[in-house]
Amino acid sequence: MFMAMFKYKVVSDSMTPLIPVGAELELEKLDDNASLKRFDIVVFANNNQLMCHYIWHVNSHFDAGLITTRSLKTNEEDQPFERKMLHGRVLNFKISFPLKVKLLLKNWRE
Repeated sequence: MFMAMFKYKVVSDSMTPLIPVGAELELEKLDDNASLKRFDIVVFANNNQLMCHYIWHVNSHFDAGLITTRSLKTNEEDQPFERKMLHGRVLNFKISFPLKVKLLLKNWRE
């Protein structure tokens, strides 16, 4: 199975401290059947810009295919977008288990 790989350079600090400005991202191109889950880091198109945030929710029922993401900097939800707006999943950066717990607890308290 061939997996398409792409590279992008980060130009904003929305995923700091995990992904610094200037970091090069290696992306896995996703097909329509690829499994997506919370905390996957993805690059997607938003108002003619490419964004790099982590997945917070994938709607698999009502409005199937809508994805909600967040940045690490603000932890606020982005506007949901359609799966077809995804450019790929980041392969060379992952959210650690302790950070996942911290993000879940922060959201639970809000």
